[in-house]
Amino acid sequence: MFYIVIIYIMNKIINTVGFTILTTISFLMIPNKSNFPKEIIIPILVAGITKYSLGDWDKKFKWTKLDILYWITILVASFITIYLFSLF
Repeated sequence: MFYIVIIYIMNKIINTVGFTILTTISFLMIPNKSNFPKEIIIPILVAGITKYSLGDWDKKFKWTKLDILYWITILVASFITIYLFSLF
């Protein structure tokens, strides 16, 4: 039973990171006409869209350590994608 829970959470993490990367690349294709740098505005937008589209990793409505890890993962994955995309 414990292994099923771990596989379920790992599947959600992989889906979340993949969705974050694809959404970040999609936003990088749109020209930035705002006064905000893309390194700040895109991760915030992607985090909101990911939370709205895929939901959270846990099933409760309370803040847990897993929620903090969720937000850090989304923001860092988006920022790394922007950094790697700017290298090419």
